[in-house]
Amino acid sequence: MIYRYAISIILIILSIIFLTQKPENKKENIISYFSVSDIKEEYVNPEIKSEEINEILSKLKAEKGVIIEKIKIDSNYNFDSNTYYSIYIKRNIPTNTKIIKDYELKKYKIFDFLKIDLEKLWQNASDAPNPDFFEFSGVIIKENQKKAYIYFNGVLKEINENMQLGNYSVLKIFNNGVLLFDRNKKQFEVLR
Repeated sequence: MIYRYAISIILIILSIIFLTQKPENKKENIISYFSVSDIKEEYVNPEIKSEEINEILSKLKAEKGVIIEKIKIDSNYNFDSNTYYSIYIKRNIPTNTKIIKDYELKKYKIFDFLKIDLEKLWQNASDAPNPDFFEFSGVIIKENQKKAYIYFNGVLKEINENMQLGNYSVLKIFNNGVLLFDRNKKQFEVLR
């Protein structure tokens, strides 16, 4: 009987020693499971070109394990140049990451589909509204550039492409009319 108590006490002591003993601190190799680009976690740029946005979006596409919480790209609505945008990106980057160095191999063009073909737009603009206070008069070529003439409040005015007429932008002058963009209503209009 005494042997049983002695063996039980020895087993209890050994189990307490094993349970309280700290394991050795082994240095483990930390493997990066996620790939991130060099873009900041919160990125803001109020004036950025479409080529730079393509590069940023290419970097984001190549990332692995990064959660994009918010991305917002706004155009400057300037159809004559349409080159500048504003961008806001907020991401959640995990801790176990490595920086991507070969994202250039994954470049792509995201803004190609946004280029507006004004010729096709003009061909399909038969039902587009016509501004009430402008009246189309005709087109001439002056100094190798197309100029259009319109009546505004009974006065004949000469206009050219990329010109601003109040809320309107003159996008393109055709032989039989003018394609306008109303910045307030955000719609295309035609003068014929």
